Amino acid sequence: MGLSMGMELSTGDTVIEVRHGGFAEVGVLDDGFNGKRVVKRIKDDVLASAGQEVIEAFFRECKVWVHQLRNPPKNAHVAPAQYALRDLDGLGPVLFVSYVDGPQLGTLLRSGRQSLSQTVRMGAQTASALAYAHERALRHRDLKPGNVLLTTDNEIQLIDWGLANAQEISHLTAGVLDYWSPQRRADPTLDEPDDDVYALGVILHECLTGRYPRASLHTAELRADLAAARPTAPEHVLDLVCRMLAVPPQARPTAAQVCAVLTAPDLQADVAAREVERAFCPSCEFVAGERESADCPVCGHAMYERYAHPPRPGMVRVPPGVFIHGLTEDQARQALMAAGVGSDPQNLKALVSPDDPQRKVFVPGFDIDITLVTNQEYAAFVEATNYPAPKDLLAACATQPDHPVVHVSWRDALCYALWAGKRLPRPLEWEKAARGDKDDRTYPWGDVWQENRCNHNRYPSTTFRATSPVTAFTRGESDGRSPFGVADMAGNVGEWISHSRDTQSKGRDAETRAICGGAWSDPVAVYGAASMQISAAIDYKSEAVGFRCAADIVYEERPVVPSPP
Repeated sequence: MGLSMGMELSTGDTVIEVRHGGFAEVGVLDDGFNGKRVVKRIKDDVLASAGQEVIEAFFRECKVWVHQLRNPPKNAHVAPAQYALRDLDGLGPVLFVSYVDGPQLGTLLRSGRQSLSQTVRMGAQTASALAYAHERALRHRDLKPGNVLLTTDNEIQLIDWGLANAQEISHLTAGVLDYWSPQRRADPTLDEPDDDVYALGVILHECLTGRYPRASLHTAELRADLAAARPTAPEHVLDLVCRMLAVPPQARPTAAQVCAVLTAPDLQADVAAREVERAFCPSCEFVAGERESADCPVCGHAMYERYAHPPRPGMVRVPPGVFIHGLTEDQARQALMAAGVGSDPQNLKALVSPDDPQRKVFVPGFDIDITLVTNQEYAAFVEATNYPAPKDLLAACATQPDHPVVHVSWRDALCYALWAGKRLPRPLEWEKAARGDKDDRTYPWGDVWQENRCNHNRYPSTTFRATSPVTAFTRGESDGRSPFGVADMAGNVGEWISHSRDTQSKGRDAETRAICGGAWSDPVAVYGAASMQISAAIDYKSEAVGFRCAADIVYEERPVVPSPP
């Protein structure tokens, strides 16, 4: 007989939708009180060929699911089971499950790749659901985008769990082969947690790239393929997906481990920063993928976009994105040779470290001063605030107003930046502004040391005895600006930055800060390497140390304008 549209059941429910799976039939029911729920049963053709032993096994398993999933916690992200009946109106054994009102992930995927934020959110919640089930010796066995639903709060609910733990009915289950592990393809009766993890890995790959993973690719090739398809994705996410899709089952993480990686606060903040300019829904926190719409596809509320205010005068915008941080040993040796310094292990250690290898790093967008803060600019701060003036500032303003201010401590630099409504550059911001985001150049102008590009202790002219005007190396053959147009990122004066790179994750040393860029008194071939920094006490002052400012990008939120029909 089977379920059919409009059928009235003895429970008082009316069938309003019917869906068919491999061996099961699912009906969406109206309970007559403006509520909905779902009923699941074995399809008629399967019932006809199945013996009583199979039917009893299915009913026993339904009762297990009711016992285990009747009242799951909200963070389990599992659609609750309600109750099971041995027979309902001649339909055979049935399982009643709570209804989830929301779109399928499969529907969203038809519009293209998903945002990183939505992928990580969905992946974490689905992994949480699997971990909850796996702890109770339950498996999904049919994980695919069509069984991942989103509520209007953008919360995942996993549905249509494969009722196939019993040996008698495991041969009846049928899923979408694209989401099956190699082991399960070879033996469909397999029932291991790592098969669910593999299926989730396929879903995450599909969210990131818009397509299934290429089965012919080995792990290294798969990693490269993923990176090429989604170069803005965090390394941790790409590595995780590759581990989930590993051919050996023992190489795959558990669902709980997947959830732990995707819910790590650092990753959450990183992903949010990478997509700050994507359309988003303030009601449910959905972040749009490739296609944007005026209304949220999850909750139906208005979508918003963030519009960046332009940089302030004298500043340049460094957009969010990945750049190559650090030097290779070969680059370090070349820099040491150019400075006439031996490339022994101790000198190399100052430029490269096994704890901080060259790698791609994401940096959120920011604005940075095109030139160093000058004597004239700092004098305006002193006059406006009655802040103590650095040594010889008055004389410097009279004869060198456009030279960088010096004899300032880290605290002095910070106070000026706050007065100006700015801040000091962070270590990776400074490095990215110095070397750009297209290659791993050693210096702002390129990979080869050129002594006429900056003010340093071997500059071939006697024009500058110490500091130089902040625009002196911005023209012609002596143009030493970085790819972003920032001047004096190598030479002239060393620059205070917010903190040292090696204290960023280990707790900041209250007594020291970092200086970058090298100065007129230094062998800048080494000290001007983009990733080079030295430490100094926060009250240190020198005739060869100054600073520039940075600022966060200011955004304005506006509703997404509907596209014309």
